Amino acid sequence: LKLHTFYSLDTAFQTAGIVPSCDRSYPYEVLSKNLLSAFRDIPDLQCVMDKKGREVLVQIKISLHRNFSTGCEDFDRALNPSSSPYRPCRKAANIYYFPINRRTPQDPCP
Repeated sequence: LKLHTFYSLDTAFQTAGIVPSCDRSYPYEVLSKNLLSAFRDIPDLQCVMDKKGREVLVQIKISLHRNFSTGCEDFDRALNPSSSPYRPCRKAANIYYFPINRRTPQDPCP
């Protein structure tokens, strides 16, 4: 909860006009640059491919030191691709940022 006050992804996206949508996608570069300017670090955007073949943003990793400042250099060494079902978003892709659907969280945009 404390991290949410330091790093509000919702606020960063809303400030740039990036809103959750089932119909609108955003270029990888737009999402990444917006987060870089908001958090002063390059985030690791994680995606999955949905049933319709859309690249969907599901997780954003930001490397943090113990004092919650960005730029922890050990982040890359701690990554273990086999420990997550997600993969890095493709940089050439348009990425969907789906709204939360509490009734069907596995398929928020059928």
